[in-house]
Amino acid sequence: MKKSELYLINGFLGAGKTTFLKALLDIIFDKKVGIIENEFGKEGIDGILLKREGYKVSEINNGSIFCVCRSDMFIDALLDLYDRGIDIIIVESSGLADPTEMPEILGIIKKIRGDLFKYKGSITIVDAVNFHKVLDTAIVVKNQIISADVVYINKIDLISKEKLPEIEGLIHSINPNTKIIQTTFGKIEQPEIVLSLNHSFDQDEDIYRVKIINNQKISLIIDGDYDKTIFINWLKEIAPFTHRIKGFVRLNKDMYFVDTVNEDVKFYNIDQCESTKIVLVILGNGKKSLKRIIQSSWKQYFHTEYILEY
Repeated sequence: MKKSELYLINGFLGAGKTTFLKALLDIIFDKKVGIIENEFGKEGIDGILLKREGYKVSEINNGSIFCVCRSDMFIDALLDLYDRGIDIIIVESSGLADPTEMPEILGIIKKIRGDLFKYKGSITIVDAVNFHKVLDTAIVVKNQIISADVVYINKIDLISKEKLPEIEGLIHSINPNTKIIQTTFGKIEQPEIVLSLNHSFDQDEDIYRVKIINNQKISLIIDGDYDKTIFINWLKEIAPFTHRIKGFVRLNKDMYFVDTVNEDVKFYNIDQCESTKIVLVILGNGKKSLKRIIQSSWKQYFHTEYILEY
């Protein structure tokens, strides 16, 4: 029976998973590839961007593919791609996902349909700039490293070389057996390392999983055109209470993709947006009630209506 090869890409919010995914697509361009895109919010922001570039994407949003509420959808998506004769399936998990549940997912598929997939392995992307901060505040990061066959330390150009050994030491203290590679802009300069991955589930038998705590998530749905300077000031005010803000907004008559990690606020101008809603997906860090922060700050900066979805 022919098997579909399966890659899992993990990484905390803003680490560079989607950029790495695109780099991986470039080195397997001669294969029939399927993508499963998982986002924690109701709106699939990365899925929209990938579709804009012509990729075929299956989206599973509003939760992790490894939790009970979404695992059935994940299994159905994997089986659907297999039945289409896909050679390679790439799964980009939510930044808040716990990938240590992957063996259970494949175990269920094996029971109901057979041994259909060759699990190549788990690739975890680490943000060199924010690694220390997220390691202390987001427990899920440890499980993403625990499950990793290879860890890419991304954005090394943004930190001093003296800090890299410390980051590598922390990673190996969590998973002594994982391979560590340094990179910038999600580049894959040694593709043979990724292509030769051959995960053994024997190593999962004694895996130590850290209990994951709940995170706050809100979709802010808005309409209209906003002043860019004022909108940036609003984002900077709420950013300290968030892990990630991502989505689309119209500023000074132009459409922008917003991508904020912790307190680093970034905007990218885009020609158009296929989303029927102008929406920001906001993930809180648990320090304060995200709902109250948004409600209070929005009234101070704007006089437009908005909708909050949870």
